[in-house]
Amino acid sequence: MIAVLKGIMAGDEMDPVPVIQLPEPDPLVQLPYRYCVRDGYHRFYASMVAGFECLPTSIETLGEVLQQSRNLGWRA
Repeated sequence: MIAVLKGIMAGDEMDPVPVIQLPEPDPLVQLPYRYCVRDGYHRFYASMVAGFECLPTSIETLGEVLQQSRNLGWRA
């Protein structure tokens, strides 16, 4: 986390944080968020601490992530 905060202070370029777009909410099940951080929690939280209003992200759907897992031999 310290390294990320130092990078922010130095003005270093930040890689996009990969997030998963969650399925459309079911009227009976209210999800609190629309996206889930897949990797990059330190960048996400450091950006919040630094007061950033937005963060560069790369968005994948849940279906894409499941397909990648299957391609790697994982059973989901």
